[in-house]
Amino acid sequence: MYEALDPFLDRDTWHTLHPTDQWQFFASLDRIIRLPDFSLVRMGEYIAIRFGIVGDEHPCNSAKDQCVEWAGVIHRYLQGVGQIPQAVR
Repeated sequence: MYEALDPFLDRDTWHTLHPTDQWQFFASLDRIIRLPDFSLVRMGEYIAIRFGIVGDEHPCNSAKDQCVEWAGVIHRYLQGVGQIPQAVR
């Protein structure tokens, strides 16, 4: 599922979060964020594994974290407006 992010991650500048890279991230995210098994944790793990991000010292770590944060905000919004079912607690 997270391979949908590859058009974004294949960009040499993805980690700069330049506005054109952000556009590609959001377009890629839109393909998967409404799927029932979407997970912010697994999305972050996919990015980390793909780039060998281990620990906070990796130069791409903050970009990965920002992408997960953006996805979390969007996911919570979509839950709030009823486009994604609320998680069972």
